[in-house]
Amino acid sequence: MPVFPNATSDTYTSEGLHQNQPIQVRLDEGSIAISYQDDDGPVVYEGLEIESGHFELDCARKRGKAILHRMPGENVLEGWWLENRIEGMWRIYLNSED
Repeated sequence: MPVFPNATSDTYTSEGLHQNQPIQVRLDEGSIAISYQDDDGPVVYEGLEIESGHFELDCARKRGKAILHRMPGENVLEGWWLENRIEGMWRIYLNSED
């Protein structure tokens, strides 16, 4: 189970780009969990791998959903998210496993 506690994300919204946000990624066989802190506390997106490298995630607390993709051999996840009618794109950089 690879865990990337020092991953970072770039988030793109209609309000602009937010870079180098700390995020944690946990990849299990067939599943993924993304967690980070926002102004209201911890946020967790969890989901399943629907095909190799393609994930669908949900976040109950934010009424969110997301899709992430990872190309074989790459340390980047890219995708789309929707929270409370606000949507954007994100790119997550998987830094070294610690």
